[in-house]
Amino acid sequence: MYQLTTGTSILRLSDGASIPADESNSDYTIYLQWLEDGNIPLPNPDVQPYTWEQALLKRNAALTASDWTMLPDCTVDQRAWAVYRQILRDIPQTFAGLDPQEIIWPVEPSTQGPNTDPAEEEAEQPVETPANVLAEQAAAAAQVVVTVDEVAPVTVEESAVAPEPAEATIDTTEVE
Repeated sequence: MYQLTTGTSILRLSDGASIPADESNSDYTIYLQWLEDGNIPLPNPDVQPYTWEQALLKRNAALTASDWTMLPDCTVDQRAWAVYRQILRDIPQTFAGLDPQEIIWPVEPSTQGPNTDPAEEEAEQPVETPANVLAEQAAAAAQVVVTVDEVAPVTVEESAVAPEPAEATIDTTEVE
């Protein structure tokens, strides 16, 4: 008969020998064969079993400790915290039927702000100052706009083939 220990070794109860978990050790290979035969070692007496009651106490403590993140004026990413808190609430259903030691606990989101996603914030509008307005007006005045009236007329002789008309480009930029 064998018993688990807190280290990587196994305790053989018949003689009190500590067997290291090393497959080159003949005593350890005998232990592995003993396991394959369907035997179960005694649990480590120093390790207390983790119960669902303890898991729920831990879950409830995490929810209580994160209540502040749901206050309206809180500057954390409340969506991330809401997801974290929902995962905590779902632990009994998600891990139902499993040993509570198999629970995968979520990682707390950052406590750094801001509360909104930067991608959703409106693009920052430049402050309108007299200098900005004058610079925009000067840039607009510097653009040359050609109108249809300014294009030279094309004369066509009767025997000649008329050339393709010149293409006029029209500036479609808006002037404020």
